[in-house]
Amino acid sequence: MKPTKSYPEKMLIAMINDIDVKNLFKKIKEFYGYTLDDLCVKDNHRHISEARQLAMYLLRIKCGMTLTGISAILERGNSTILTGIDSISWRLKYDKKFQERYKRMGYES
Repeated sequence: MKPTKSYPEKMLIAMINDIDVKNLFKKIKEFYGYTLDDLCVKDNHRHISEARQLAMYLLRIKCGMTLTGISAILERGNSTILTGIDSISWRLKYDKKFQERYKRMGYES
């Protein structure tokens, strides 16, 4: 018998294969140069953490994904996901340079 994937693993694969999610990670790769694997690494340098937080925000706001789903994809806890989403929300309101980068990626706030 072949080993089968567990239900959570199947759900994670389905979420990552969703067209909106694929496009989101494609845009992040094109703009920041980081793949999904890069975003999952425990690295807190400013540039990669910005890309990771933006992924959290977009997965939640644009794709409607749950915190649990985002946590599973990016291998972070729910509180970290919420902090990342809040950080990007704040930056979209008050940080002009970030707002420009966000628009260059093809998103509107």
